[in-house]
Amino acid sequence: MEGSYESIPLVSEKGLYGVDTGVLGVFGAALFIVGEMTGSGILGVPQALAHSGYSGIGLMLLCVLVASYTGLTLSRSWMHVRDQYPECSRPYQSIGYTAYGRVGEVAVQICATVTLSGGCCAYILIAAKCLAKFIVVELHTDCIGYRVSVMIMATVFLAVLVFGAGKESLFVAIFATILSALFSVLIVYGIAKTGKSKDFVAYT
Repeated sequence: MEGSYESIPLVSEKGLYGVDTGVLGVFGAALFIVGEMTGSGILGVPQALAHSGYSGIGLMLLCVLVASYTGLTLSRSWMHVRDQYPECSRPYQSIGYTAYGRVGEVAVQICATVTLSGGCCAYILIAAKCLAKFIVVELHTDCIGYRVSVMIMATVFLAVLVFGAGKESLFVAIFATILSALFSVLIVYGIAKTGKSKDFVAYT
């Protein structure tokens, strides 16, 4: 529908510093969300449930409710900001500026930077651990080690940043989504094939 929020690009063609990055629409944004959430969910949710027991199911439902409310609130705030600043390409900072002025904008920028940096470091460490363990189990050698694996994964993450944002990085989202789906199938297949481990203890 012309003029509706569905027709508004989620990221402006002009990036943060006026660099042309293309338009990131709903499909591209959905791919990024699926790739990110599926990857972190496969790594984190099963282990969290295994350690928390049946109470983890209730905690997961609570997290779903909180995340849904937060998403709806952010969506409404973003639509309000886009009404005032149609060419805005910095959603969170603009919401903070609209609500609390310059102080809110700076506070949101700091929170976003710390959150993204911390998340990136966590993903690098998790990926490096998986890589090092894969080499030991499948290749029967420890020639690389955990430290070198961290350096390798950090280099891979830095290489992805070269593609920038918007349409330039759309193929990264597609690749991540395909890999997430593939790994999900492989994990389920591995569990079905190997069954329970020898030291498995049922939760009581």
